[in-house]
Amino acid sequence: MQAFSFLFGLLFIPMMYLFARNQIFKKQVFRYLFIISIIFSVIALFQINQSVTSKPNFYLFLFCPLYDLALLYPLLLIFNKIKKRNPKNAGKQFFPNDDGLWSDRFFDSIILTLWIIIPYSLLAYFYT
Repeated sequence: MQAFSFLFGLLFIPMMYLFARNQIFKKQVFRYLFIISIIFSVIALFQINQSVTSKPNFYLFLFCPLYDLALLYPLLLIFNKIKKRNPKNAGKQFFPNDDGLWSDRFFDSIILTLWIIIPYSLLAYFYT
């Protein structure tokens, strides 16, 4: 169960962002994802209280979807304010400025890095 919590909690929203980007930008889907993330956080609270204190506690990663959405929404608002559109799925190119989607690639790299690096660094900090 802890391995499922680790993988699902850490990768649920990033994989949804990568493979169903148009769906995640819809308000109704975003609302459902937020409700699911709150449910995962409540499950994590119950599991943390019931589990044996072993290091690392992978149930903490069930808080990641809530963190991911809390990070995605303000960054989307900033991107929409600057570019007046949602980020597009930009393909890889040798010269990324050629197609005018450099800002989309930059947004994707920043958000995916924040989604993965901060939970891993917290795991490393609490595990040692």
